[in-house]
Amino acid sequence: MRELLLMPLLTMAGIYDLREKKIPNYLIWLGWIFALSIRFLQEGLRGLIYCMAAILVTVTIAFPLFWIRAVGAGDVKLVSVIGGMYGLEFLYLVTVVWLIMAGFVSLAVLFRNGIFLDRFQYMWFYFTAGREKGEPYYDKNRDSPESTVILAPILAAAYVLVLLGKWGKVC
Repeated sequence: MRELLLMPLLTMAGIYDLREKKIPNYLIWLGWIFALSIRFLQEGLRGLIYCMAAILVTVTIAFPLFWIRAVGAGDVKLVSVIGGMYGLEFLYLVTVVWLIMAGFVSLAVLFRNGIFLDRFQYMWFYFTAGREKGEPYYDKNRDSPESTVILAPILAAAYVLVLLGKWGKVC
């Protein structure tokens, strides 16, 4: 049941993110409503409380990545939908796979566009001095669009891989 609701939602979020570079809030709200409803139907009040806690914990933990502009707010909220729907243990697996996949995609994009060394130098500067000045890691006015990676489709792929691993008893 969860998969029947979450797969189309993640697919739509990925398509919107690719086209608009933004995930619409109505998809997030719909995802949260699905998660709360399913957890309540399956586990009662306890499931509802765990769902809300997972959403809150996910947003709280991921907020620093948004704050430095390493990920978008929509990405943080979309990840929280998965956490609310499945719980933090499943979300942990999805997040690890997602970050590894996003890292490889990022490297491929940076090398393809010939900007790996520039971005590496900027990252080094940022983590050694830039944070102290309160600068965001990514600034769309300063940084080139070639240095960005659209994360929602990668998150959807990571979700599918973890599901396949669970179904195949790999994870």
